Amino acid sequence: MIKLFRIGVLAFLMFQISHLELRAQATTQPAVASPTETATDLASRFYQMKKKSSNWKDYKVIKEGQLDAFWNEISDTLRVEKEQISELKASIVKKDAQIVSLNDTIKSKEVLVNESRHLTTHISVIGIDFSKGTYIYLTWGIILVLAGLMAAALMNTKVKNNAANVARKDLDELAKEYDDYKKKVFEREVKLKRELTTEMNKVEELKIKLKKK
Repeated sequence: MIKLFRIGVLAFLMFQISHLELRAQATTQPAVASPTETATDLASRFYQMKKKSSNWKDYKVIKEGQLDAFWNEISDTLRVEKEQISELKASIVKKDAQIVSLNDTIKSKEVLVNESRHLTTHISVIGIDFSKGTYIYLTWGIILVLAGLMAAALMNTKVKNNAANVARKDLDELAKEYDDYKKKVFEREVKLKRELTTEMNKVEELKIKLKKK
């Protein structure tokens, strides 16, 4: 019976020591003995209790008071561990909530950054969204097209003006030639009238001479 009890206590103690060592690797709580220190203390107490106990054949005879004190210490250790585990769980939940809040904040800031970047690289004209590069190229394209149309209109006007000037010049020359022609015809008519008058006078003179004879 004593042997079975000893085996049970030893198995429970080894399990508790292993558990405390794992907890010591995960975290350390302030103002409370660390799991490593607790495990070391329990191991030391166990070895001291084993050393001070009397032997009976292959067994160790341990006083009931010592076993009760050791059990109470293990119970206190388990209670502290449970409290630490609860605190750690609460801390983890709090950290998770903080992480979620930070992720939401990061997403909101990313949205603001993307909107700000979009505003700096795009422009809206009559409800149509253009990148600034496209808008600049489109604007210059429209300006160049309008400039080309204006240059073509000016060239067309210049050509028309030149044609009108040529036509006006030709008309003036034609009018001048017509005036010269009229002048020459008038002079010719005057000359012909004079010659006709002279000839008529000669005929009259001949008639008079003939009558006298």
